[in-house]
Amino acid sequence: MEESTAKFASGASFHTLSPAPINLVGAVAADVAFGYHPERGVRTVPQLRSHPQRRPVMLTATTPDDHSIVFTRNFTAPQARVFAAMTSDDLRHWLTGPPGWTMTTCEPPTAAGMDYRYQWSGAAGEVLTLSGRCSRYEAPRLVAQTERMTMNDLPLGEYDAVLELAEAAGGTAMTLSLSYATKAMRDGALGSGMEQGMAANYDKLDEYLTKSNN
Repeated sequence: MEESTAKFASGASFHTLSPAPINLVGAVAADVAFGYHPERGVRTVPQLRSHPQRRPVMLTATTPDDHSIVFTRNFTAPQARVFAAMTSDDLRHWLTGPPGWTMTTCEPPTAAGMDYRYQWSGAAGEVLTLSGRCSRYEAPRLVAQTERMTMNDLPLGEYDAVLELAEAAGGTAMTLSLSYATKAMRDGALGSGMEQGMAANYDKLDEYLTKSNN
């Protein structure tokens, strides 16, 4: 498989990096510009917010080797709350995918060794599935798992994902590490527009965490 990117009837592409506890990230059409610094192997994606007085939250992507992508981002909510939102039925509130799509199955793992399954349905009848097995589950700081994605049962890609959360000044620091079997697969993921989708979904998560704490 060269690239795990799905094309929808709407014309949007949806690269699912980790919809599971780790993070479904679709490359939806997001009105965000991102900066790419090839000399440093770093991309930064400003996330648009509904509060113009706040500074944009930055999602940063680095490529430490030929097979990996590492994303970092901070949240203002406490670590335990962020972990719960990423590893429970709370996913239904923010991991919704592109416009017109609905999350229909949300079966996250709650311990190492468990299988998990997530599905989304599109208006044209498409079914996107992300499934795999959790190898490490250390609440509220770490989840590691394999992730396999299919569109209407057509295999789209497989990779390993590790989510790490840590307390940080004013909230929680997230590190999401993705490991692909080949450099071509890694480069295909980077070129799919997934960062904009991730930025949009993490913005939804931030808003959900803010609302649920009020």
